[in-house]
Amino acid sequence: MNIKQIIKYHTSQSPIKVIDNKDLVIMSFNIRCISKDDKGLNYYKVRMPYIKQVLEEYNPDVIGFQEVKVNQFKYLKKILKEYDFEYVKRDLKKDGEANPVFYKKNRFKLINKDTFWLSSTYKIMSNTFNGSCNRICSYVYLLDNKYNKKFYVFNTHLDHKNQNARLEGIKIIKHIIKELKVNNTPHLIIGDMNDFYNSSPINELFTNYIDASKYKNQENINTFQDYGRKEEKIDYIALSKNITELDYKVINNKYNNIYPSDHYPIEVIIKL
Repeated sequence: MNIKQIIKYHTSQSPIKVIDNKDLVIMSFNIRCISKDDKGLNYYKVRMPYIKQVLEEYNPDVIGFQEVKVNQFKYLKKILKEYDFEYVKRDLKKDGEANPVFYKKNRFKLINKDTFWLSSTYKIMSNTFNGSCNRICSYVYLLDNKYNKKFYVFNTHLDHKNQNARLEGIKIIKHIIKELKVNNTPHLIIGDMNDFYNSSPINELFTNYIDASKYKNQENINTFQDYGRKEEKIDYIALSKNITELDYKVINNKYNNIYPSDHYPIEVIIKL
């Protein structure tokens, strides 16, 4: 079966019907950017319909994506019509990456949204920590119409080469949280952190925060598989301590022997 046949085969399937009886579902999903290195079944046009299937199957209320290039963003916007979003590219490249946050329009009222750079000059496009490229954090501040409660979701993708840039990036996110006067408002920090337990960035991330993956002792389940070539845990969800966690899951599905991405999406179900 060639690439066109695979795509045609998948997209002819009926949408998955979901009965959503959960409280609030937050997903972090590195969808793997468009790359010339990904060929055959790993090519992004083969994978994107399976990303769509994951989103239909798990029906998250808020989604923080990473590694989203312009054409991928256009696809996500097309298939996620019931969502609105915060979307800012990290640089001026024509096909630059972003970490958009999508949220269900009917469930939430937007209070505020923004994107800042993981840099000492975070209000402008910049890179002051010697990272391999510009890094950003996009966030939304929402009112949950269903329960009349407010919360924030901060979505990021830390540098993949410089550990100090990762550490300083987490510190900038926490600085912004303090600057926004989040105080006792429930909030989450989610994303691809590109580091492991006991590293300085991950230790900093979970200082005064709850590691969602420790729910039912799932902290050793890996989130990055490089299309089946390795297994590592580098994606995390950090919860403020006033959030009640109801469940956590690493979604390690394959479809027709195809990985939707080189990362597994992760989700947490919470009560505010």
